Amino acid sequence: MSRHAAEWGLAALLTGGVLTIIAPVVLVFNVILWNAQGSNLSTADVRLGLVGGIVGVLSVVGLCMVSLTMGARAVQSALDATAAGRAGAGRRF
Repeated sequence: MSRHAAEWGLAALLTGGVLTIIAPVVLVFNVILWNAQGSNLSTADVRLGLVGGIVGVLSVVGLCMVSLTMGARAVQSALDATAAGRAGAGRRF
């Protein structure tokens, strides 16, 4: 595997790791917010939560797409390096 493929793969793994760490934190926040049931929340707070939720979902979806793109790029780079290695294997120096 080329160094280029390893760097793209590492970037994809790190992005996936960040998303994995963020998920339980968001889950706990959502449970706390659900248990409040809006009794202590004003209309402005609910609107702010809605905007924050939309931004958060779009950010996570964007990060997932970036991670998938980086992983695909790593696989593509690794396959290109393997194909180049096989093409040069039969040459005599």
